[in-house]
Amino acid sequence: MIKNIILFCHLILLIACTGCGSKTIEAENPFKIDTSDYELLSQSTEGYNTIEVYQHDKKVIVNAKSEAAFFDGAQFIVESENELSTEDVTITWSTIGGGTEKTEDNARIICEVKIQENDTVILDKKINFLKKGFEAITEMLEERGTL
Repeated sequence: MIKNIILFCHLILLIACTGCGSKTIEAENPFKIDTSDYELLSQSTEGYNTIEVYQHDKKVIVNAKSEAAFFDGAQFIVESENELSTEDVTITWSTIGGGTEKTEDNARIICEVKIQENDTVILDKKINFLKKGFEAITEMLEERGTL
């Protein structure tokens, strides 16, 4: 059991280090709404991963992008009643264990995006940039019968 956990941790680190090359297969564009005419409210980058928060005509768009092969991108949309400001957006990066401190052995690969309007949370979304990588490892270990 301990060997499986150690193997799993090593595979996760391997994915985090080697799965960050450019994508060879083009996936469907996850960004249905073009944000080129939108106002950028907030942006944050951690390693190969980026969060961008835009607003236009009371529509707020969150784009999650990555250079990693295990994340295809995601877009989240929420309506607001008023124009928002940078102070209304909070972006917090964390490790898989929930810590916010980046260490040599533990990258911050989960991002929580909170958007508030008049002290009311209108969006609270956690984005795991390596979720597909974890799923691939789990599937491989299950096929081998080691999980």
